[in-house]
Amino acid sequence: MLGGILFSATHGALSALMFYLVDCLYRRFNTRSVVEISGILQLTPMLGIAIILMCVLYAGLPGTLKFTCEFYIFCGLFEVSPILTILLFFVANVLGLVGFSKC
Repeated sequence: MLGGILFSATHGALSALMFYLVDCLYRRFNTRSVVEISGILQLTPMLGIAIILMCVLYAGLPGTLKFTCEFYIFCGLFEVSPILTILLFFVANVLGLVGFSKC
């Protein structure tokens, strides 16, 4: 339960930050197209660093609050059903590798 509540709060805060940064990009460049925006770290270094930091926080790297929430959720799931949790890990890793290989 704690993992789910923390995950919801973290998702809400990070999503709001993402929408704010997209609005800042739109106001600066008058477009949302990634193709038309280039050199953001040279033109607006603070905005570029904020976008990189948001991506790091949203990725759920170890040490971030999102990683902690996911860890709580998977530990709780492992207590309920270890076999299902191992199967979920396997499927998530395979689908993640397929998704990243398509990029």
